[in-house]
Amino acid sequence: MAVTINKGAKAPASKTAKAGSQTPSWAKRGSAAKEAMDKYEKDAEKHFEDMNRMWRFWIPKGESARVTFVDGDLLEDGTLDILTFREHTVKVNGEWEQFVCIAEQEPCPICEGGDFPSLVGVLTIIDHREHKGKKAVYKDNPRLYVAKKNTIKLLQQNATKRNGLAGATFEISRLNDNDPTVGGSFDFETKRNMAECQKAYTRKDKKTNKTNTVFAPADYEKEIVYLTGKKLRAMGFGTGNPIGSETTGDAEAAGEDAGKHM
Repeated sequence: MAVTINKGAKAPASKTAKAGSQTPSWAKRGSAAKEAMDKYEKDAEKHFEDMNRMWRFWIPKGESARVTFVDGDLLEDGTLDILTFREHTVKVNGEWEQFVCIAEQEPCPICEGGDFPSLVGVLTIIDHREHKGKKAVYKDNPRLYVAKKNTIKLLQQNATKRNGLAGATFEISRLNDNDPTVGGSFDFETKRNMAECQKAYTRKDKKTNKTNTVFAPADYEKEIVYLTGKKLRAMGFGTGNPIGSETTGDAEAAGEDAGKHM
C-alpha cells in the first residue's frame, strides 16, 4: 500500500518527546543532578578506598606460609598486645563478609537475626608467599592476621617464648579441616629488630616515586569498618537475615572466601 507524505504539514508532536520532557522518578535534573553527581563522586571514592583495604591472611588446607609479624609486643604484665573485638561472618549475595558486632554499644541487628559473633584478635603480618597479579608477581605483602580464641592462645604462647611477636618469622601450617584458616601450627625461624625489617620490606610509591617501608602496623580503624545499627538495618539486617544472605556461628566455615577483604 502506498503512503502519501504531505511535506507541507507539520509532524505531530512525538509522544516519546513529550514524555522525555518530564523527569522520571528514578532520574534527576538541574540542581538535583548536580547534587547527585557530588554524592556519586564521594560514594565512588569510598568504594575504591574500600577495595584498597588490606586483605586478610589465610592458608589453603594442606599448605603452609612463611610470615613475619609486624606487631604483637608484650605488655608490662606479659600479655600479648593485640586488638580484640567480636565479629559476625555472614554470607551476603554469595560472598562471605565480616561485620563488627556492635552489641556492646547498641542493639546489634545481626545478633537479632540469630548469628552468634566470634571473639577475634587482629595483628599485621608480612606474607612472604608470591602472589601473581595481572601485571606482576607480588611478594612480601602486608596482610591482616585475624585470629580466633584458640589461635590467640597460640600467639600468646609464642610471644611469651620470643619476648613478643614483632619481627618474628614463622612457617605457619594448616594441616587439616580442624585447623583454622590462618593456620594451626607455628614453626619459629628467626627474629629481627624493627629497623632491619623496615629496611627489608619496602614499596615504591608510583605517584611520588618514593620508596616507603610496608613494615608498619595496619591502621585498624580504617581496615576494620564499624557500621552503626542504622547502617546495618539499611542493608537488611534485623530480626531476620537480609535477602540473599546466610549466617554461620563458625567463621571457619567461611573457608577461603573469608580471607579476602575486611
